[in-house]
Amino acid sequence: MLFCKGKIMKNVWSILLLVGLLVPSCRNTNDSTNSSSNAQLDEVYTFSDLDTSDMQNISLVEYDLNMSIKLPVVATATGAEIKPIIQHIDGDYLWFISIGEQFKLVIEDYAKEFNKVQWFQKRLDAQKDVFAVTYLVKEPHLLFYKRELVAGNGGKPTYHCFSELEIDGYNYVLRSSEFGGHEQVIKDMVVSIKTARPITIANS
Repeated sequence: MLFCKGKIMKNVWSILLLVGLLVPSCRNTNDSTNSSSNAQLDEVYTFSDLDTSDMQNISLVEYDLNMSIKLPVVATATGAEIKPIIQHIDGDYLWFISIGEQFKLVIEDYAKEFNKVQWFQKRLDAQKDVFAVTYLVKEPHLLFYKRELVAGNGGKPTYHCFSELEIDGYNYVLRSSEFGGHEQVIKDMVVSIKTARPITIANS
């Protein structure tokens, strides 16, 4: 399966949330015994035929962004649903969508600057002396990748995503936070990103 859903998904998120509370300084529990070669492509996930029936559809129109996006339904260990929190300052170029301690999606307004995924990939490649990057999904408008320090520098791998979407003639980047996250959480974030759609507002 591409991502967890229903009760299984809630259980996975509950475990991740519990780990996040117990060990807040640990960004990932996925350790790697073999260092990845720099910027290698290992497309593990295709995300075809997405089943989003267990996801909740959210409109961002009231937050000054003509976009809809589907988000995972997340529950605590006790079964209580964790509501998404959307943060945006009127007139600012940033939106933050969070669900609990793990899911942290950032939306950034780049105005008329397009091809940001291509730009970001070049930026990653320029850091090859510091980070080894493994692309799990590499598409024209979406990157899902694992990043780790090059061999001998220690540290654990982190997972990240970076994408872009045009809305009303402007370019918006949807990405994980700078710190990344657990593989499963970022994978669910990628699914959410793939559901993002512009909302057409009729002229009054």
